[in-house]
Amino acid sequence: HPFSYDGRESDVFRLAAGPEGRIYGSSILPLHFFTVDPEAREVHDFGRLGHGEVYSFLTQGEKLYMACYGARDKVPLMVYDPTQPFRPGADGQANPRQIDYDGSTTGWRPLAMIEGPDKNIYLGSVAGYGRLDGALTVWDTESNHIERFSNIIPDQSLTSLATVDGLIVAGTMVFGGGGSSPTQKEAKLFLWDPDKKVKTWEGTPVPKAKRMTDFLTLPDGKIMGIAAPGAEGKGTLFVFDPRSRQTGLTLPFAW
Repeated sequence: HPFSYDGRESDVFRLAAGPEGRIYGSSILPLHFFTVDPEAREVHDFGRLGHGEVYSFLTQGEKLYMACYGARDKVPLMVYDPTQPFRPGADGQANPRQIDYDGSTTGWRPLAMIEGPDKNIYLGSVAGYGRLDGALTVWDTESNHIERFSNIIPDQSLTSLATVDGLIVAGTMVFGGGGSSPTQKEAKLFLWDPDKKVKTWEGTPVPKAKRMTDFLTLPDGKIMGIAAPGAEGKGTLFVFDPRSRQTGLTLPFAW
């Protein structure tokens, strides 16, 4: 049946620097996977890979790793090799290859994705619908073995990750998946030992903040991040020292 009108344009949701000097991206609702060639000034749409979106991209070696909400066949993770033909699926020859694991949920929002000191990929996520227990997910890309650690900070989601001195530095928010109600009052920052697979410290770098975002490791080994909203509804740019476990610089700004 032909339609006599154009559909609504889809919005770009995420962009990332990928292998071979190209930019990759995801649209939102539905998920179209595309690449941008900066030299040729061309965009190539591989097609629809689900009804949701890619929340996080990470390049490791010559491959592009993706953490998704509402991807094709409801899988949470995908890995794409640009040197191989595009053929999405779940078998060993698929590209991007769809990867699922025990305890996964299609309703998560994987907001944070970094390479850890052990070369594994670490993901921080907002919990699925009706839940508060956002997980730290560890993806060994060599073996595709995946571990999930939930409720590291009870009833909080993981929203930002960084690494320093062989540790993972994680920030949380008090909000969970759609339909859930917060039980906690302040967002936390915690340190995670990848070798022992345990939390070694937790604290509140900015009192009254509801979420931590945008962690960045500075050259001196400190962590810069944003806490929002804090007192009087304002955001706070802060610097945290994982060695002394103290918050140094804080700079309020309108949120």
